[in-house]
Amino acid sequence: MIVGYLGPEGTYTEQAVDDFLRVRDEKAKKAPFLSIKEIFQSLKDKRFDAAVLPLHNTLAGDYGDTVRGLEEGNFITLDTLELKIEICAGIHPQSGKSKIMEVRSRDTALRECSQYLGREFPRIKKVEVDSTALTMREIMQEGLMHVMAVGSEFGMNKYGLNIVDRNIENNSNNYTRFIYITLK
Repeated sequence: MIVGYLGPEGTYTEQAVDDFLRVRDEKAKKAPFLSIKEIFQSLKDKRFDAAVLPLHNTLAGDYGDTVRGLEEGNFITLDTLELKIEICAGIHPQSGKSKIMEVRSRDTALRECSQYLGREFPRIKKVEVDSTALTMREIMQEGLMHVMAVGSEFGMNKYGLNIVDRNIENNSNNYTRFIYITLK
């Protein structure tokens, strides 16, 4: 079995895939995709058997591409789960907090931890990126000692970043609901 998910590796969606497979006692190969639309099309084309997608976040609301894809397709929901969104700050293991000059993450994550960033790094340059997980990978592959990522502990651990602070989100009551779907 192959399960498509919103990638790349190290995202909350990959963490949800792992949780679904563990709870359902299923084994599957994971296939990351960079867009929700691509996941729906690939599922329709039967390039994989099932998909895991984010549906709703308690702070940001519905994932529009997921809602539209469900309305346009012939899918059934096999399962749902909610993940608590806990944001960490991570850096290259050979770096230190005093070396950090820039933070990179998705726009939503930067907003969600704005109080922490303002308090701990008041002069830091904030850079919005398309994928926090890709930023984590770049920090390690390119040896970016001056860059910090803010994102999931799952992603930080996957890419080997040193977590310098945990639970840095402004609102600790933040959850995302994920769905596990397949074709009817």
